[in-house]
Amino acid sequence: MNSSGGEAIIIIDKEEQRRLRQLEENKDVFQIAKKFLAGGIATAFTSAIFNGPDHVKTRMQITQSKQGFLTMFKEVYKQDGIMVLLGRGLFIAIVREFFYSSTRMGLYDPLKSLISREYFLTEEEKKKRKNIEIGLGTKILSGAISGSLGSIVSNACDIVKIRQQGTLQKNTRANYWFEIVYDILRKEGQGFMGLFRGATPNVARASVLTATQLSTYDHTKHLLLKTPYFSDNVFTHMSASLVAGLMTTITTNPFDVIKTRYMNSKGNEFNGVFDCTMKTFKEHGLKGFKQGFLPNYLRISGHCLMTLPLYEEIRKLFGLTSV
Repeated sequence: MNSSGGEAIIIIDKEEQRRLRQLEENKDVFQIAKKFLAGGIATAFTSAIFNGPDHVKTRMQITQSKQGFLTMFKEVYKQDGIMVLLGRGLFIAIVREFFYSSTRMGLYDPLKSLISREYFLTEEEKKKRKNIEIGLGTKILSGAISGSLGSIVSNACDIVKIRQQGTLQKNTRANYWFEIVYDILRKEGQGFMGLFRGATPNVARASVLTATQLSTYDHTKHLLLKTPYFSDNVFTHMSASLVAGLMTTITTNPFDVIKTRYMNSKGNEFNGVFDCTMKTFKEHGLKGFKQGFLPNYLRISGHCLMTLPLYEEIRKLFGLTSV
């Protein structure tokens, strides 16, 4: 009994030391910048690997095809070949992550400290609050804000990627990113604001995604660490990532469908996001919002399973605390 109690105290002390170190990191601009970089590197690497399923998911959502994921995968492969299947939109997908995920993952920790008011605690108040955990609500709100900001700065990249992957004609070259940007700015008559087309569903999706993904991972991981069966290692990180991947796919797929269809549209096909949502519902019912769920789950769960443990390892390499 005494031994068990001693181990519990050691675990609590380690967790408290980690939180105090993390609080100091969140006050240091250089340390925050390292979190931005760690998030960008981890997600860019993973996005490159999962670009193929993302390409198939985009096509399924644009066409509202009733074909299954594997059937669509084979169709794209037969029509365009392996290089198009895996490589279309790859460059912009990597660039996007250095805007989107660097922001959302880099800001998550500082926002937790800010919202929980840890930033403003005196040394005396820190002692009184010892071992009081940051609540799940704070984690969700931190993820929602950081995800929203990340989606705003990366919105143009999303449009370019979706339009490249939405090139459906056989043996047709997808436009380069600068050609798509030029078309939006000059030919489509939208000007600079055209680069923010679909920002509303994009922000909503990113807000829900990051609020779900990072808070679920963070909370699940620390619940596991309270048991005697887990320690802060890769196995624990992967276990928490699997939970985060499933929850994230469930909450984001409807937003992803609307975002994809609206960003791929041109001219007056949809009169705003609400019109896109209503037309999707009228034409396809609730099933329309589940379109692409399997490739989305494969992509997001695989993404989480690789990105979050890799992010933890890069943080460790940079001398940062774990999430």
